[in-house]
Amino acid sequence: MKAGWLLLGLAVGCSSGGGGVATNVDAGSDAGVVADAGAGADAGADGGLDAGAWARAADAGFNFATVYVPSSAGGTQGIATWIAWPKTAQAARYPQGAPVVINVEGGTSANDIPAPGYPGYTEYGIVSIELMFPGGTDMGAASGGKYDYRGPNCIRALADVIKFATGQLSVAFDGGASNISQVVGYPVVTANVGILANSNGGNIAPITFTRHGEELAVDGGGRVAWYVGWENPVGDHFVMAVLNGYTSYNPNYTLNSCNFERCVVDYSELRYDSDAGFTAKNDEPDGGYIFFPGKVYWDFNNNGAYDADAGDRHWSPMVARVETDGGPVVGLYPVEVAALLVAGVWDAGIPSPYGSVAESSRFWSDRDVAADGGFWRAAVQKLPWLAVLVLATDVDHVQQAPDHPHIKMQIDGWQAAVAAWVRLNPDAVYVAAAGSNTAVDLVANRTYAWSDMDAGIYLPESVLSGFVYASGVLEMVDRVQANNWSTNLAAPLWP
Repeated sequence: MKAGWLLLGLAVGCSSGGGGVATNVDAGSDAGVVADAGAGADAGADGGLDAGAWARAADAGFNFATVYVPSSAGGTQGIATWIAWPKTAQAARYPQGAPVVINVEGGTSANDIPAPGYPGYTEYGIVSIELMFPGGTDMGAASGGKYDYRGPNCIRALADVIKFATGQLSVAFDGGASNISQVVGYPVVTANVGILANSNGGNIAPITFTRHGEELAVDGGGRVAWYVGWENPVGDHFVMAVLNGYTSYNPNYTLNSCNFERCVVDYSELRYDSDAGFTAKNDEPDGGYIFFPGKVYWDFNNNGAYDADAGDRHWSPMVARVETDGGPVVGLYPVEVAALLVAGVWDAGIPSPYGSVAESSRFWSDRDVAADGGFWRAAVQKLPWLAVLVLATDVDHVQQAPDHPHIKMQIDGWQAAVAAWVRLNPDAVYVAAAGSNTAVDLVANRTYAWSDMDAGIYLPESVLSGFVYASGVLEMVDRVQANNWSTNLAAPLWP
């Protein structure tokens, strides 16, 4: 049977918080570091940065600390928020001060705090922020509140961290209440704050703009000004990798078939083997493993039984608690797939602990950037100045379909929303500035047909992810600072 696939998406990372006490950083202390060359964890342990970035930032000197951002999502503890900044005002990127990047991680867990010595983007004179999701614990830090799989708690927490970055909220730091410039010790350009959304982070960030955008800017003051998304799975079918096979894309997906609302997928080979039990991880901080009595799978060899050795693919569910205030942990599929399973695969009823169609619908409505026609339009209505840069390499880190439908859907979504400026991949001059001489130089604000999507428009997979991230961040902070929104550049806007 042929069935359409509704474009949906999951939310990426957030955290919770209330009040809290910050840990200041002094040279030589265990709690924080004024970095010295060679200090820190192994290169590449966070953010995809290469060893050179760690060493260069350490040579220049930077401070970092964990502070607790107040948030209704985090109870009395607050959101554990890591912040790193260039050591001196002279090292800030601009004479006016340092811009800010908030890194929103992908995945589905409660995230962690970067390893000691991780420099973020301090090498480039940029303040770097990363938050731990509600209920998460790591590196001696803990976020208050309850983890809800990137749902309303996480969305609220991300909004409050953005408010801290834009100068609207203070944190306990060094014995008093401090805004971000007071934490750093010199001016922060709070009107030049942006989001770097990695992978599944590209769902929660736009949803946060939609739900709380009116809070994320101050007239004549701080605001979230730009957004960079790296290989984001914008849709629950992409979050759950429905278009993937094992070593290549799912042959049941019709290439170039997606439009803004649907992709064509043949689900006639979708089966359930009631004898193939398995366990799956619950990504709550103390979640453990959940047993499922049978497997939903693609019967690629059409023999009616699950056989991984013969090429069948087990399609593991999203294991989550639908209700943020409690309730059972269930296995969830995208809404259309859940309906197909109930109607034609689970003949004896929904096997526990799999979830119902209604539970899938409730879950994804808070975590899918493309749900209800897409959150992009509402996000732009709240933040009409928002500039958007989409990062993509020729071989995605998860998605295997060669037509890159998740990339096209993201660009189409932002353009349909009439975002102020939209670009696929950084200008070549910024890829070079970040340390790589390999780039495809595209122009901003162009549209892409399906025939374009496999035509060498991506950054090569050989470019380290750290260079990809850095080039995008550098271009966006400089464009905001210079107020330069030309479609292409002859040279970087800042030395």
